Amino acid sequence: MTKFTDAQMEKAYARFLESHPSSKDRIDSLEQGEADALGITMNELRSTEIMRDVRAIAKSRGIDSNEFFWMFVADTREEYDEMIAKSTQAMKAALGI
Repeated sequence: MTKFTDAQMEKAYARFLESHPSSKDRIDSLEQGEADALGITMNELRSTEIMRDVRAIAKSRGIDSNEFFWMFVADTREEYDEMIAKSTQAMKAALGI
């Protein structure tokens, strides 16, 4: 699995929310009390809920949620394609192919 920097994650979250206004509205409506009830920070709650929406949208489109999220991380098509290639190589290596 690809490990992203905090800056890459924040960039991807912002891009995702910009392109999905209903998710942005939902995420923006989260309250501190919800995070407190779960024993997590607002940033952790926000991240969890963004990724929940990413998975739901990817599932509704019939695509892999990781690959869908990577679209928001990558700055170029080439960078996205490289992520896919590395993921494929890692899966093959794990399967001994």
